[in-house]
Amino acid sequence: MSIPTMGLFLLVLATLALAAYRKYVTREEDDLVHLGEGSMQASAKQEALAKTLAQLDNLTKIMVSVTVVYGLGLGGWMIYAALQ
Repeated sequence: MSIPTMGLFLLVLATLALAAYRKYVTREEDDLVHLGEGSMQASAKQEALAKTLAQLDNLTKIMVSVTVVYGLGLGGWMIYAALQ
């Protein structure tokens, strides 16, 4: 396995680890809308979780984009090298 291929493998593993971490963070997610008194704590917790998930989603989009672009570039480079 060449070093560029190993880089792609590590990018894929990092992306999968990020997806698994997102799944771990959402394991106790509360999907209900809390209204009324005493719901301020639950609402604050939901807002914090939503902010964390938004950051994770942005990072996941970036990781997936980098992985796809790197993989396509690596594939193009391998095809070019094979045709030489």
